[in-house]
Amino acid sequence: MGCSASTLLELLARHLPEWETAYPSGGLSAWCRLPAPISTALTVIAPDFGIRLAAGPRFGIGGAFERYLRVPFTLPPDKLEAAVVALRSAQDRLDAAPQLRRTLKSAPAVAIA
Repeated sequence: MGCSASTLLELLARHLPEWETAYPSGGLSAWCRLPAPISTALTVIAPDFGIRLAAGPRFGIGGAFERYLRVPFTLPPDKLEAAVVALRSAQDRLDAAPQLRRTLKSAPAVAIA
């Protein structure tokens, strides 16, 4: 991975320290573990802040990955910083208005053979 992944992780640590991240072993995105199951709610309001992301459950079944968000790091550093600041603003809106959060029941156990 190039410096873009490092840049993203540094920006996330600065602006969203409650998000858990790890350096990706490949690809063009980093997976972030969110402090609560808010991936869907976050991606629904994110366009209000000028960004679009796919919610974690899009990459799983039965409500899986609601605590995760896949964040690409393909933008130039200045635009990447603007995107992370926008994510911080979206997170702040969710924190201020918990009714915007999607409430999920426990995901059913699913086995894939």
